[in-house]
Amino acid sequence: MTNINKIVIALCEGSHDTAFLYRVLRSDCYRLFSDEINQLPNVVTQFIKQGYQKIDTLETLKLDALRNYNIPNKILYKDDTLVLLYAMGGDSEKMENSKRLALINEYTSTLISSNSKEFNPFEEDGFSTKKIEYSFLFFYDADEDANKQILKSNNYLKELGIDEELKHNQYIKHKNINYGCFIFSEDGTKGTLENIMFDLIETDENQLLINDAKKYFEHIKDKRYKRKRSINYIDDSCEEISKKKKQAKVYEKKSILGIMGQLQNSGSSNIVTIEHSDYIKLEKGSIPMSIQEIIDFFNNA
Repeated sequence: MTNINKIVIALCEGSHDTAFLYRVLRSDCYRLFSDEINQLPNVVTQFIKQGYQKIDTLETLKLDALRNYNIPNKILYKDDTLVLLYAMGGDSEKMENSKRLALINEYTSTLISSNSKEFNPFEEDGFSTKKIEYSFLFFYDADEDANKQILKSNNYLKELGIDEELKHNQYIKHKNINYGCFIFSEDGTKGTLENIMFDLIETDENQLLINDAKKYFEHIKDKRYKRKRSINYIDDSCEEISKKKKQAKVYEKKSILGIMGQLQNSGSSNIVTIEHSDYIKLEKGSIPMSIQEIIDFFNNA
């Protein structure tokens, strides 16, 4: 990996997104990095370690924070390119508390030394001395309005002092850093990642199973299943069933994938199914345009 001179950082919403992008990139001959982090370029190693160094005291640390601090869900590489896939959650946080902005600012700060002179963070760690290129990619589901999701990316650029605006599947360059935006959709205006994923899943080979899973999904019409219900403890020993007044949103394709996934990977999440199941097949020579578009988006970063 000592020839790495391009770092591509994908900022996704959830772990389903990173799992699917992992699967897509593996089909394009990217390899999974699973060695010790000190085998990575020093700039990446230090960034991952930096997340832990910010922890002042263990007493103030939430248990789930250990896996959230600066740690990508997946790291892949091919030729001179290193790809880091991050699940960043939604955008409900205020800009001043934005995890996406913090990550971009911290990574790009490595391009400037303490005396404001440009330096190469790969020098002295055995990696390429060529000029380093960063690319930050925003990935979103279109949901009901793709333009609204694109606006989120452009709002981040404004916070970074960038006046140019992104469009879907497009890059802009600012101070030698690439920024890109990709919207998962059904028709370019609305939809989700699952629309693209099910283009691969809905094959003749899988159709019988999909139909059976849809029949099972019909149970959702029962209010018990349609509403989000859970057990809470009102004291040390008494259980109480609670449910939200607002009806929980139902994601049919996610549920169907979960039902199908249990037949191959019992007890596993949809993430495991997306990453490893043969319900999804990406074979050379038969990759649909929607998937090739994603591959090209990374390769052009």
